[in-house]
Amino acid sequence: MDLEYDKCIQYKGMNYLHQNYIIHHDLKTANLLKDENKASYRHKPYDHKADVFSFGVVLWELLTGKIPYEYLTPLQAAIGVVQKGVRPTIPKDTNPKFAKLLQKCWHKDPAERPDFSQILEILQRLSKEVGPDGEGRHKTKSGFLSALKRSH
Repeated sequence: MDLEYDKCIQYKGMNYLHQNYIIHHDLKTANLLKDENKASYRHKPYDHKADVFSFGVVLWELLTGKIPYEYLTPLQAAIGVVQKGVRPTIPKDTNPKFAKLLQKCWHKDPAERPDFSQILEILQRLSKEVGPDGEGRHKTKSGFLSALKRSH
């Protein structure tokens, strides 16, 4: 591992982000130092599918208005997710297709998680189903995600 080269790239990357008014928000050695296998310092290797997992958690937060793993420390949550397969609980009244998307995003095997192009297609289809012309539509003031809750 060429630390000098890696540091130079990291500095340039942070400079680029800040010049474009983007904050990294999780700058730490565990997210910076990589070995020859592209594995993070003390972490397993990961790729863009890690973003898919995180995106699924964001969708869950928007759907529920809750904080995931709120009773766990960040370390407990990380260990639970990676080693024990802990996932946020999907509300029972969630549209089954949306629930399936969340489960796909959180699949234990990253290779089984959808790409963002697939996620976009799924969300577009769901939007049509719950949109103004869709059959599954019920009135909501809270927007698209709350419309993904099944009406009883």
